[in-house]
Amino acid sequence: MTLMRVLTRVGGGALLLAAGMTAEVKPTAPAQAPAAAAQNDVLQGHRLAFAGKGPEAIKAYQSALRRKPDLLEAWINGAVVWDSIGEPAKAAAWYRRTLKESPESHAVRAELGELELRRGRLGEARAELDKALAARPADPLALVARGRVALALNRPAAAETFLLRAVEVAPKLPIAWFWLGHVREEAGEHAKAIAAFDRAASADSYFTAARFRLARSLSRVNRVHEALAELDKLLSNDPQHEDYLRLAAALRPRLKDSPRAAPRPTPEPVWRPPAHAASPAQVAAPLPPSARVPVMRVGVGTTGMGRPLDWRGLWLEAPLGFEAYEGPRRVARAAPGQRLELRLAPGKKPTMELADADGLIAGRSRGALIIKPLGREPLWVREKWPGAPGRTRGLERRLRGALEVSFYKQGFKLVNVVDLESYTHGVLSAEMPINSPMEALKAQAVLARTHALYIRQGTPRHREDAYELCDGQHCQVYSGVKAETERSRAVVEGTRGRIVTWNGRPVSVLYSSNCGGHAQASGEISGWGATPYLQGRPDAPVEAGSPWSPWELRQWLRTTPPAFCAPSAYIHPSHFRWARVITASELETRLDRSLKTGTLKWIQPLRRAKSGHLNGVEVRGSKASKRVESEIRIRGLFGPGSQRSSLFIIDAEYDVRGRPARYVFYGGGWGHAVGLCQSGAMGRALKGQSFAEILRSYYTGVEIGSLRY
Repeated sequence: MTLMRVLTRVGGGALLLAAGMTAEVKPTAPAQAPAAAAQNDVLQGHRLAFAGKGPEAIKAYQSALRRKPDLLEAWINGAVVWDSIGEPAKAAAWYRRTLKESPESHAVRAELGELELRRGRLGEARAELDKALAARPADPLALVARGRVALALNRPAAAETFLLRAVEVAPKLPIAWFWLGHVREEAGEHAKAIAAFDRAASADSYFTAARFRLARSLSRVNRVHEALAELDKLLSNDPQHEDYLRLAAALRPRLKDSPRAAPRPTPEPVWRPPAHAASPAQVAAPLPPSARVPVMRVGVGTTGMGRPLDWRGLWLEAPLGFEAYEGPRRVARAAPGQRLELRLAPGKKPTMELADADGLIAGRSRGALIIKPLGREPLWVREKWPGAPGRTRGLERRLRGALEVSFYKQGFKLVNVVDLESYTHGVLSAEMPINSPMEALKAQAVLARTHALYIRQGTPRHREDAYELCDGQHCQVYSGVKAETERSRAVVEGTRGRIVTWNGRPVSVLYSSNCGGHAQASGEISGWGATPYLQGRPDAPVEAGSPWSPWELRQWLRTTPPAFCAPSAYIHPSHFRWARVITASELETRLDRSLKTGTLKWIQPLRRAKSGHLNGVEVRGSKASKRVESEIRIRGLFGPGSQRSSLFIIDAEYDVRGRPARYVFYGGGWGHAVGLCQSGAMGRALKGQSFAEILRSYYTGVEIGSLRY
């Protein structure tokens, strides 16, 4: 294989992966010719690099080069690995050797120029980037790097020119808008800086560095209310962040002297989902449940971990009225449209009472109540603020089936007793936008139904809470009738009773928002365990293979390769590819707070899945070095709030003493990437795949069964 296949970029900046090369390639026999033996060394280097053994990978590449000194694949991948283990000078030398063998490689030259920028060697960076841009003038990341070089050389006008060109050729690239805002901020052009930072933050709501710069720029022109609004968003994700707290504390005394400005114009969206006709406020009932449809017990109004909350006062009403029962005894009956308040009665013994708008008691109970709406209309449940009639807080639901109310702590626990099909109606659009392609929605409906049965039959999560499922992300989001529309009813009824099975039983249908272009196997994530139907595979319309080498992974994450989950009318660009910028001091504070590592020395990626997802990171500090192997913790450690996924690479930028001063993360996807990729399901549906084909693409060897009702 020649390096030119690896280095070529095609249509829209996407990477053309090497044909025929996969992570499963077996080493050839040792008696082969030097070229074949060298290729085996290279493959071993790739495996070692993905196992987090950078020095050993370098030795494998060096062995390959002793056998075949002009083997470009060894030079280019060695350069990436040298960079990843904190040896940027050696990385630059290996990039230069690659260019000696392949001087026309735009991709390598652009990477070298950016590396020299990160090393602070501005003259070398400018020279290499100018050559790269002469060959490919529309490379957005090269334009961003060239703009940053100009800024570092104190040439703000030239910097702005390069960055304006970057946002012109890549208007959906948040990091380009971020650095454009930085240039304008440095020049004191705060209005223009606000516009640029706003574009960056709007293009990727998780890009917290852009949002903080936006807040700071707003504060500098006395737009204090707007600045604090942005800081509130940041503090909701990271309430201990010192910079956020410091700026917020400085701004609050200025509120009284700051006028409330008119809302600033919303920047032109970089992405807009297709629209469907709005659903009517009144939603007709779905098909009536059969007596054979399973009935689920769903905790309503639960915590983030799915535990019950104690609700103190509730308004209840239904279009055709409702009845309340304590066992077989009817406690109260509400007329059509009549609202009754459910509350704790005064007295020593726990007692519930239902009262009308005039305070007249309709009924009392010392045991659990079952609230049943009459007819097929839903029950409307709303929380009442104590002492403030008519005001609601967080709970407002319309629910089909019955509502079980029992005593819990200082209030009530709520459980919706609802048939499986009505439950699926209440989950569908809460877990996937209802404007998604129809076959993708059908796949999601099948998953909702399957997931509920899997938890109920095999892995009870809430046995001690006396329900089977909660209504939040801990199980799956359930919104009740609010989630129903004409479109959702067509989807659920079109898949009525369909579930995903393995050996005749419901399976664990894990799914995530966006896999980044390659699903990972459950067995590759620490602590998850291998499952035969949860395998890793490319999520691409063509067999592109895995990003199996360090160089390919780097290019794959910094471009937009072909994938079913790539940006489209239904898939937001920042869900597929994203970037983060964080100072070394900020990251050091976060890591020391969580890991007690002291002064941050280095972040070393360890084991990667075949998909490229990180399943191990070592944080090296002055006090300790700590390994982190939890997928969710890896995501949470390296940025305010969370990284969207563990599929990322890390670039260090160095100060004049050669110490890391800033880190830039380039990542892909959103979520754990195991099982179905929701964005990929949308892309597959757009390509004409049926819901059954979509499901079989993500769950290896399963059947699409049908419940008999």
